[in-house]
Amino acid sequence: MNEQQDTPRPKVSVIIPVYNVERYLDRCVRSVLGQTLREIEVILVDDGSPDGCPAMCDAYAREDPRVRVVHKANAGLGMARNSGLDIATGEYVAFVDSDDFIDRRMYETLYRTAREHGLDTCYCGFAHRLPDGSLRRKTETDRYLEFRGRNEVDSFLLDMVGPEPEYGSDVRYMMCVWKALYSRSLIERGGVRFCSERQFVSEDIIFHIDYLRRAERVGFIPDTFYYYCVNGAVTLSNTYTREKFGRYKVFLGEVRRRLAEVYSPDRFACHYHRLCFLYLRAAVSKEVRQEKSVRKNLQIIQELTADPFFAPMFADYPYRRLPLKHRLLFYVMKHRLCFLTLAILKIRYK
Repeated sequence: MNEQQDTPRPKVSVIIPVYNVERYLDRCVRSVLGQTLREIEVILVDDGSPDGCPAMCDAYAREDPRVRVVHKANAGLGMARNSGLDIATGEYVAFVDSDDFIDRRMYETLYRTAREHGLDTCYCGFAHRLPDGSLRRKTETDRYLEFRGRNEVDSFLLDMVGPEPEYGSDVRYMMCVWKALYSRSLIERGGVRFCSERQFVSEDIIFHIDYLRRAERVGFIPDTFYYYCVNGAVTLSNTYTREKFGRYKVFLGEVRRRLAEVYSPDRFACHYHRLCFLYLRAAVSKEVRQEKSVRKNLQIIQELTADPFFAPMFADYPYRRLPLKHRLLFYVMKHRLCFLTLAILKIRYK
């Protein structure tokens, strides 16, 4: 007990959920253990993995005293992250997915920036690493950004939910948690934890709503430090089923409920409806990219765009402020011009 009390608190606790990633785990763990910031603890959460990962996790712990291992029954990514949070001791917390990897300078740079600027959270850039090894960098900022005080952090959070109508892309700031450091004390004071991705299709944005509503200073550096690995040939269309459309609505309803706990409807509605449009368009697009007849596609477009869940969005969203390519699609979907909707989507994904 005395030995533990004398051990300095880690600067960063890195939580890595592990499930069925035997092929990629060593690359991930080595990238974390090789950080230039040495004062870290690495929490490997074996989520009931059926392959050789549990033994690999134990081997890392024997090799490096900074590694801690949790073995648990399978419950999914969100619950595994929570198991890591329950035992984390670092000043900041970070999350890495076990089939990805990070730049060796990531946590030293993020930690130094967070400390120098008194940040609750600091984000960095990331890149998609494709199966052929090529990189596609995702640029969210080309300079250091800082959001101070409630009004600025609220604006940042709402832009993460969905940008203003005039913004050219549907996403201004990605909602993924693996490209940042988070204040552990803020997480614990607020009782912030992840929902299950088995309940909501995006547990990360719900985490951010709960976390950022309590933050006072947020920073964003342009450096690309996280590498999100696309490891297979899975496509958007062949992973989509109609059941997922129902899950989209459950998720969007939960986002609205949590935003309404913090903001008045006139403060968040525009951002929220941009998110709704993104998910509705994604559902319709995935349907028409599957092999179906024109008649069947028209029927599906009619059903999805007429769903009462999206009626408030179609009624209230200022779609005329959208960029032209989005404005046109919103208009034809709003008025259920199904053939034009199908034609636009077929051209877009040709």
